[in-house]
Amino acid sequence: MYQTRTLSKLMNRPAFAEAVRSIQSMPQCSALDLNSFLVLPMQRVMRLRLLVAAVLHYTPKSSPAYHSGLTALASLETLISECNSQKGHMEQKERLVTLSSQLEFKPTLRGVGTGSRDLIKE
Repeated sequence: MYQTRTLSKLMNRPAFAEAVRSIQSMPQCSALDLNSFLVLPMQRVMRLRLLVAAVLHYTPKSSPAYHSGLTALASLETLISECNSQKGHMEQKERLVTLSSQLEFKPTLRGVGTGSRDLIKE
């Protein structure tokens, strides 16, 4: 995951690591580390999708709650699909930047990993 790798790189900086430790010790963080704040939101969305699906399974199809649940489930599926798509796009961008750093460019050329470029084949 892009955020986890970036966090690992940043934690190698002593000032950043100290600031993170200071923030994590605050009661508002509930003793969670920064990585938890990066991963937990997506895990919660996935669990919510499972919960809505389970509730729908036991809700009578004639109930208005069933139709609301279907709408909620469709919205969650759309959100999850978009998140997965963006995750793939971000991983592709990260790979492009890595490849770009391994190539030499003339000073007048822009880097490969910029703008709206996509990696088609490596």
